[in-house]
Amino acid sequence: QSLGQQAQQNDITQTEISTQPDTDAATLLANTGQQVYERQCVACHGVEGGGGIGPALSENPRLEDAQWTIRRISIGGLGMPAFAHQLSSTEIAEITSFIRSSFNNDYGAVNTNEVSEVIAMLDAKRLQPVTNNLAEAPLGG
Repeated sequence: QSLGQQAQQNDITQTEISTQPDTDAATLLANTGQQVYERQCVACHGVEGGGGIGPALSENPRLEDAQWTIRRISIGGLGMPAFAHQLSSTEIAEITSFIRSSFNNDYGAVNTNEVSEVIAMLDAKRLQPVTNNLAEAPLGG
């Protein structure tokens, strides 16, 4: 998928989200977040969020802090690669909403504005591109 197609899809998703009532928007975020999770996260965190290479997401109290979760996905750290250059703010909102609302977590959805605000506060040096080689993946703090 080209960057233009991805941007267009992100615009469509954002339009769909912004035109739905809050509960429907949260459901839409979680549903599309599952697709992003399956594409980007399942290899390390497992199909059921039980962990493996990465820590378990199931019943994880750290996920209650939405800003912490957004930062961890964006800049990585603790062995996790940074995704800020690979995922859009919409995708980060979707995946954050999904993991905070799945795997026996009940912390709720976040929106794209929350993600953009958190990313804007981050040091640009920490927003390193993702590499497919985990040994070379930049670590955040």
